[in-house]
Amino acid sequence: MIEAGVGVSTAKDASSAGKEAAEKALRHLGKPPSLMMVFASPIYPQQQLLDTITSITKNTPFIGGTTAGEISTWGVSDDSVVILALYMQSVSFSHAIEQHLRRNEFKAGKQLALSLVKRLKEKKPSTLFLFPGGKAGNLSELIKGIQSVLGETFPIFGGALGDRGDFKKTHQYHNGKVYEDSVVGILLAGNIITASGIKSGWKTIGNKLKVTKSIVNSLFELDGDPALDIYQKMLGEELSARLPTSGSEYPIGLTDRQIQLGDGEFFTPFRAPVEIHPDKKSIIFGSPIHEKTSVTIATASRNDVIESAARAAEQALHNFGKAKPACALFFSSFGCKAVLEGRSQEEITAVQNIIGRDVPLAGFFTYGEIAPLDLKSKEVKLQSSHFHNQTNVVFILGSKA
Repeated sequence: MIEAGVGVSTAKDASSAGKEAAEKALRHLGKPPSLMMVFASPIYPQQQLLDTITSITKNTPFIGGTTAGEISTWGVSDDSVVILALYMQSVSFSHAIEQHLRRNEFKAGKQLALSLVKRLKEKKPSTLFLFPGGKAGNLSELIKGIQSVLGETFPIFGGALGDRGDFKKTHQYHNGKVYEDSVVGILLAGNIITASGIKSGWKTIGNKLKVTKSIVNSLFELDGDPALDIYQKMLGEELSARLPTSGSEYPIGLTDRQIQLGDGEFFTPFRAPVEIHPDKKSIIFGSPIHEKTSVTIATASRNDVIESAARAAEQALHNFGKAKPACALFFSSFGCKAVLEGRSQEEITAVQNIIGRDVPLAGFFTYGEIAPLDLKSKEVKLQSSHFHNQTNVVFILGSKA
């Protein structure tokens, strides 16, 4: 059995916000939680916030971190705290943190997976929730490190944590303590049902360019010219002045890396910048753009973003079957929030109209989403979890009868 309660607070001070969100989550759950996820704004003094939460929830384990906007059953809330409290019977779980992510992302992923598996005590794992720092290097390598332990098609879901779109510093939470440059995870095993959906509302526009120089997740040249100069020229003076934030609205589309889905639709990978280096004329992404790749700029309309959220929810609910969801998690790109501006609430409403308004919902706007394209597919490339930008990911969790 799985039951969920969600609490949210928009109080201005950390102690009030932590107390209100924790008390609401526990009240809505109605029983002592097994574990929690905590998503919060970076405006709060972080340790003070977590100290207040743990004063209410006591020894309940939790993971989470700062975001680019919080999501709950009641919609979008900026500068807030959202807590998802879970009661899980006949479900085993482990939780862990791996620090110094930037030193070696693959190694960090591998060590995190090994720690999580060891703490499950020989039970067979089924699903991993993963929340890395949003400016913590090559997150595709992090996922590969995890897959080296759990398997290439093991289901991994989550998002890169954020800082309100400032792209300066993100924080990770583990059991009442605040970290940087880290990744936290929860590994589930046991009597559960899971399903997911992922869609993107972005479309590529303009002329194609060839990547002529890149090193890992740093892009240096397009068609032999400095990448940052070319990108800024495409964006124009006003948008260029707001980089890397504006890059979430106008990401790079990898036009020759499209993947055909089972329904015949093509999924285009996108990359949104997390840093720029004017001195090197380079752009840093959360995942590599390899040399010889054809790329172009991409854009999305508000209606396309909202529709993509609804379609992701439809895919998740279809895959979930007839069971009653215990809760849902929604990970949406910060680019979605930037495009939608004052219409962000419509995206959440679109998801709830599909999965049900009575289903407890939690999540956040990310600096990158983590999910497989299609868990039900027989193709490994669709089953495998990847790091994405510019997508909406809906995850539904429930228990077997």
